[in-house]
Amino acid sequence: MVEGQYVADNRVVRLDYTMVDEQATRDKQDEARRGSPRVYLPNEAYLGRLRLTLERLPQAVAGKTSLTEIDSELLERLALDERLVAALQPYAPGEDGTPNADWQRWINTLFDDLLLRHPVLEPREYQVFLTTARTAVLAPTATRGGEAHSSVSIDGDPAPADASARALRDRMIRLAEEAGVPPGELAGLIASPFVRDSKPTLIHAEEESLRRAEAAAAAVPVVERSHPRGELIFLRGDKLSDAQVRFAREEGEAYLRGLPLQGWWLLLLGVLGLSGLLVALLLTYLNVFYPAICRKPSRMAALCGLLLALSAGALFAVIRAPTAQPFVASAAAMIAVIVVALAYDRRLAIFVAAIHCLILSILLEVGPATFVALLCGCGAMIFQLHEVRHRGALVKAAFIAAGVLGVAMMLAGLIRMAAVPTGAFFAIQSGFWAAAACVATGFLMLGVMPTLERWCDITTGLTLAELRDPKQPLLRQLQQKAPGTYNHSLAIANVAEAAAEAIGADGLLVYVGAMYHDIGKMNKPEYFVENQAGGVNKHDRLTPAMSLLLIVGHVKDGIELAREYKLPRQIRHFIESHHGTTLVEYFFHAARNRAGASGAGEESVEELDFRHPGPRPQTKEAVILMISDAVESATRAMAEPTPGRIEQLVRTLARRRLEDGQFDECDLTLRELTAIEDSIIKSVCAIYHGRIAYPGASSARVDPGTTLARVAARAG
Repeated sequence: MVEGQYVADNRVVRLDYTMVDEQATRDKQDEARRGSPRVYLPNEAYLGRLRLTLERLPQAVAGKTSLTEIDSELLERLALDERLVAALQPYAPGEDGTPNADWQRWINTLFDDLLLRHPVLEPREYQVFLTTARTAVLAPTATRGGEAHSSVSIDGDPAPADASARALRDRMIRLAEEAGVPPGELAGLIASPFVRDSKPTLIHAEEESLRRAEAAAAAVPVVERSHPRGELIFLRGDKLSDAQVRFAREEGEAYLRGLPLQGWWLLLLGVLGLSGLLVALLLTYLNVFYPAICRKPSRMAALCGLLLALSAGALFAVIRAPTAQPFVASAAAMIAVIVVALAYDRRLAIFVAAIHCLILSILLEVGPATFVALLCGCGAMIFQLHEVRHRGALVKAAFIAAGVLGVAMMLAGLIRMAAVPTGAFFAIQSGFWAAAACVATGFLMLGVMPTLERWCDITTGLTLAELRDPKQPLLRQLQQKAPGTYNHSLAIANVAEAAAEAIGADGLLVYVGAMYHDIGKMNKPEYFVENQAGGVNKHDRLTPAMSLLLIVGHVKDGIELAREYKLPRQIRHFIESHHGTTLVEYFFHAARNRAGASGAGEESVEELDFRHPGPRPQTKEAVILMISDAVESATRAMAEPTPGRIEQLVRTLARRRLEDGQFDECDLTLRELTAIEDSIIKSVCAIYHGRIAYPGASSARVDPGTTLARVAARAG
């Protein structure tokens, strides 16, 4: 809450309490400081010099009958003439040097009393004095210059040091006569040095004045104010004043301090209980629909940490800047849904958005209307994030979601601010700032997502779109070193993408995975049939076991290349799982035949030794790639790839892998498997469509150079 803010709810005192009114106490202390006297000290250097001159003047001229006997400087400084010298003779010290009692009494009265009560002040200090209620003069009580002082009051008005010479002379003559000096020449003589050397007789004692002011403030008792339970702090629709803001904060602190131990336990139980229920709800949802996330504590910690960090950051920001509540709440909600939608999927994002918006509504105390508005804005953003294949898609989603969120927040503001005279203005303002937060978040995430992807090992559509580019270093190398494998991967990518979209899977992810799944063949491209240009097949010179190592090794080589080039974890899974743990049948049977011919017996060759190391596919996209890879390799070896034969081949290969348990570790259903088969059949039939037989063209037949070893190498 800040001064000038309109409030949407009533607020009353929840517990009886007595609180020190700091503002009132400070006001009284300030008043005590202002009422403290302004302290002055005698100008000891100036007054001491003049006092010494006047005290010893009779002694200096004693017995002198002619001005020639007196020092010229003294004559000039005091304007002495023969009459004044003669007038001073009766007040000369006695023979024993004792000062004249009358003269000493006059000087003491003048300097120790009258000049302090009727001072001459420096011109600026004179102006301050005239506007000061209380003043005090600290005069030495013992000898001059002693440390003990007594306070003397100033009577009447002081005189400024820059007053006219006549005014100062008249003033000093009057003070001399008041001290007992006979009127006439002697009074004028005593006034003379003050007029000729006019300086302040008092100076401001700044440190002592400050000390007395602080002492007066410290002596002020604290002001306490009692507030009964139910006392009104503010009403809905009030424009908060500074006093109301301080009252509300004071009441909140008093409420927390005044809670009994039982109350604290109940409050803690309520907070922890609600938090636990929300966490349990999130965990239940993840366990039912996303068991893979639950199996990895790091993912769970990252997801919960994201929500906790955004909620805590929003709370801190609103405490520091309460008027920024719509902007902060909208930004926190949008960041969460964008990250979750891009990292996982939209279904999880909408559930996380509901939980997060609920947490924000409770922490920021924005009410159910704002909760609904935030949820609508999150839903609009999530709906737009189906596929983010370029950066413009995220910007477009941010602007569309900003429009929805702005309108929703404005409507929520109309509900919350209905009692405020200018409620419509504040509702529009809330909508504007919410929309601005949505747009700003979209641009922020554009810059943050690459770093977030690296830190959290997640793959978004933006990254996949970049990896799909044929100019990527790995794909360029694949084109140059193994052009047959590149074309094979490109054909699989098109077939697999269509199959993925047929069941609602991530087509872009499958496409990119297909393009990179055989990059390991770049190390030894000549051992794979799609890169052979006829002639002798190198596998004909190798044993089945050695050929197996070369065929299976391309998976390991591909993983090493993927790690070297920092391909995302999801793409690496396509490389390692596109053969799963399937049997390399040709070399397995070749090895058994060789073992039987050598007399060792076919049983000496273990089937397990001729299987790919795996792992099996963990996702539907990986399953689609496995089937598409097998079908594309097999159809290229067919003599006459007619639609009927293609369909039979696809069904056979898919069912064989199903029965082999290759799909056991993903949540693929039989209905989805059938849809995948249908899509692959359609795509492959489109590739091997019927062609017109031109005169002189040979009929379709199997290339004699295509040996079984080449077919096996292609399948690898």
